[in-house]
Amino acid sequence: MPRRKIKNLRGRNEDSYVIKHEVVPYGIKNNSRYKHIDELTLYDGKRIKATLGPMDTSIFTYGGSTPYVVPKHMEDRIDLISLKFYGISSLYWIICYTNNLKDPLDVKAGKILFIPRLNGLRKFPNPLS
Repeated sequence: MPRRKIKNLRGRNEDSYVIKHEVVPYGIKNNSRYKHIDELTLYDGKRIKATLGPMDTSIFTYGGSTPYVVPKHMEDRIDLISLKFYGISSLYWIICYTNNLKDPLDVKAGKILFIPRLNGLRKFPNPLS
């Protein structure tokens, strides 16, 4: 095993303990909110990922958003709201990030949510860009 060098932020890729550095690609088809997360393969075979920063959990509503009042039958079902607007329930996180919801299972009837348009989310720095 090579001797581990002392690291700093700028010298991370030069570290002999890191044998591979890659950027995990992002695409709309995988419905993931994680984009361009750096992943490092260490000499001992472990893989570590970078953590998300504030920009990775932000939504900028280019192109506007639609206000939506949560009806009683969709209370606590943000996945159904996502299905209604986007045609896929796994994009619920877009609504959560836009409305600063901490718990997607706590969305009460009568709450006004702003639902961003998908075409506006494909502009940088949004997750679907």
